[in-house]
Amino acid sequence: MKSLLLLSFVSVASAEEHQIRGPLMGSEREATRLEAVAEALSMDARIVRSYQHGRGWQYSVWVGGFSGQEEAEKAAKILAERGGKGVSVFGGTQVMERPLPPPLAELPPVSEVLARVVRALGGKDAGRRLLLSSEGLLFAFSRRLPEVGVVAEHRLMRVGEYLRLEINHAKEDVEGLVAVRGPKGDWISRGGELTPVSGTVFDTTVRKVTPETIYRTLLSLPEQLAVGMENQDFEVTGQEVVDYRNALRLESKTRHGRMTMLVEVGAWLPRSISYDFDGGHTQTVFVGWKAVAANLILPGVMEIRKNGVLLDSVRVQEIQLSPSFSPDDFSPPEMP
Repeated sequence: MKSLLLLSFVSVASAEEHQIRGPLMGSEREATRLEAVAEALSMDARIVRSYQHGRGWQYSVWVGGFSGQEEAEKAAKILAERGGKGVSVFGGTQVMERPLPPPLAELPPVSEVLARVVRALGGKDAGRRLLLSSEGLLFAFSRRLPEVGVVAEHRLMRVGEYLRLEINHAKEDVEGLVAVRGPKGDWISRGGELTPVSGTVFDTTVRKVTPETIYRTLLSLPEQLAVGMENQDFEVTGQEVVDYRNALRLESKTRHGRMTMLVEVGAWLPRSISYDFDGGHTQTVFVGWKAVAANLILPGVMEIRKNGVLLDSVRVQEIQLSPSFSPDDFSPPEMP
């Protein structure tokens, strides 16, 4: 059955460039197949990927280089029939609304790319050391729990050895939590009931929501890349368009599997890191990087998926390394 050809066109002079754009697809494999069909037809095709929160990557195939509407429509009809996907023709003003960056003339050496990424992330181990050595910390974020539709709001405060963690759930039937380590000891409150706990129990409760734990893999990445640069473990295997920006694809293969990283050209920050091992495909995506302090930069949104299923989603609301707190913040509301 032939694919439906969709035409979307604004009348412009025939000298202006026209494009063919395929539909949004949730599978990179589908997009790669359509790109291969276009290339087999001697078309200049590129895969454009964009990230949708909660949905993951979406892909489209764009074909450019057409000088007029008639030429683009003829090519679109052939691509739709051969590729089995509906495509659209864009021209003139519509092309200029979301232009793609021109592809890089040549791929930079991997050593240069890795060095730029390490510097962009603040240097080897600098971010982790800064978090651990900081006297104060305010870390507020929302986190989607494994239960569908359940979001937990977290607020972690730290001054020296004192800590306060508040967790509130959007779902009313899920109990919130307040954990306090202050001058009167370690306490945890659930459902309004305040209970003294051991230091081990307290540490276990709080450790899993500290930025050092949540961003453990990311904070260790500069060191991993520096080692990979020395051992020549990585190679630049291609370029892509990510959210309408050029990105480089880096790969590192071992006997255990493969690591793939997309790096945005210019910012030199990772957009995603994927691992393909015997256990399947795990991907972490980073959106909206923010400089917290010198040598510490973190993503505003981080999402982790395994085999396409969302495992974790963290959205930063506020993070400071020199906040002001009251002593009352680290005292329990009442003593038993």
